[in-house]
Amino acid sequence: MLIGFSASYTIVIPLCFVALARITGFIESFNLRHRNERIISLIVTAVCLFFFSNMLKTWHAPLQMRAFVIGTIILMLIAAALTFFTRISMHAIAWGGMTALVSHLSFYVPNLSIFLAVIVFLSGLACTARIYLNEHLPRQIYFGYLIGFMTIWLTLFILSL
Repeated sequence: MLIGFSASYTIVIPLCFVALARITGFIESFNLRHRNERIISLIVTAVCLFFFSNMLKTWHAPLQMRAFVIGTIILMLIAAALTFFTRISMHAIAWGGMTALVSHLSFYVPNLSIFLAVIVFLSGLACTARIYLNEHLPRQIYFGYLIGFMTIWLTLFILSL
């Protein structure tokens, strides 16, 4: 049930919003190339995650899970604010956050080093593809990855104390 609600609040509802916004002409494409489209999408996702974090609190979910969701909310709001100044890579932000999560969990769960290596490898592929496709400059990738990693890692570290 937790996985179903997690998928609903983090994937299904935001995607439905983007699809509805595209159908109504509120956004031009699913690529979210314009600043306003990206900001609205990030804020809708942050709101969905806020409701999900409250649900996790009610269900007494593990602290690391709630901390990760709170970190992701913070990350979405930081990304929305940064979008006013630059077209930072949301893919790099996500991969940086995922790397931070697995890195943090490796302190608690044994034998995650292979999984961490796979995450780092996949993040490198994804970020390289964004540069190769001329979607982002290298600095937008590096900065996005760093912001994603640091925000999630610091949130997990602080809230796990």
